[in-house]
Amino acid sequence: MESVKIAHCADIHMCSKFRKFSVSKANLRNSEIKNSFLNLLKYCDSKIDLFLIAGDLFDSINVSKEVLEEIKYLVKSVNFKVIISPGNHDFYVSDVYENWSENVFVFKKNKLEFFDFKSLNTRVWGCSFTNVYSQNFKLKVDNLNSKIINIGLVHGDIWSNKNNCYNSILLSEIESTGFEYLALGHIHNRTEIKKIGDVFYAYSGCLEGRGFDELGEKGFYIGEISKNCVNLKFKKFCKRMYIEIKIDITNLRNNIEVCEKINKKLSDLYGQNYEYNSYKIILVGEVPEEFFINIRDLELKLENLFYVEISDSTEVEANFNKICDDFDLKNIFIKSIKEKINNSTSENDILILKNALKIGIRAFRQEVFYDN
Repeated sequence: MESVKIAHCADIHMCSKFRKFSVSKANLRNSEIKNSFLNLLKYCDSKIDLFLIAGDLFDSINVSKEVLEEIKYLVKSVNFKVIISPGNHDFYVSDVYENWSENVFVFKKNKLEFFDFKSLNTRVWGCSFTNVYSQNFKLKVDNLNSKIINIGLVHGDIWSNKNNCYNSILLSEIESTGFEYLALGHIHNRTEIKKIGDVFYAYSGCLEGRGFDELGEKGFYIGEISKNCVNLKFKKFCKRMYIEIKIDITNLRNNIEVCEKINKKLSDLYGQNYEYNSYKIILVGEVPEEFFINIRDLELKLENLFYVEISDSTEVEANFNKICDDFDLKNIFIKSIKEKINNSTSENDILILKNALKIGIRAFRQEVFYDN
């Protein structure tokens, strides 16, 4: 059966802004994102026929000339066709998407057009954002040639109704296209290869995560497409991951022990290169009332990690049954908060009360200070 070999990626967002990082780390991450894309081009050489980019190759239309020339230089040398559907971040403007090499094909209008690749018996349909927003896009195909392989390439958002300004796409529209495969961009979290009617479709997700809303492994799809058959596999390709994790520190008594527990847990889960990743660590469990968890101190001790944010969701370890019934102010406070916790039905209120309990107990020990 005649088939075409493709790679599908999206949302590279080169030249991004990393506001949480230092300038040096932000520059490093931008270099890593660029080099992940360049390495992806090299990896795919001799493996595929078509390289599909479903939008937001760049984070804005204000692309560094140095970065743009480097991308163009390598793209020119690869042995496959590159098809680009500019997204809402890198919408079509001539100074970004003009004067590329002959093996690059860029959609320029906010309506479906196509490029024919006759030697591959394949037609690729796609469009471009022409501004930051697009509210009137229609995924509608006229005169589909059902004898060839038809692939869609769109940066857009699947919705149950047309109320979105980022190329809204209805599932019914996808089904009516008759495509073998619709390669999607805009949603940064990958989906599995899905199917509606006879049409397969998927979001590849971004190539590199850039925040804690983009957790876990990132990469691209690669494989073969033939008439009525899609065989694509996801391949992890990111250098670093964003990871959110809860770590139980029950029975630990100081910040050094906590750091040792964190490093061991991360090493066990993510291997010898665990330090490369960015982590949001949520501390849970019970800690003794005399143990003050100093978040700033912990983050400083964990400077071996590329980036870390720590939050404290621990509870105070206390045997409330042994609290005296006398009028000791501390005991009265503890029992009062404990009663409020037991009587509360709101998870948010319970969280606030537990935090108040911790702060209150430390206040009795004269460990709460005003921080301006």
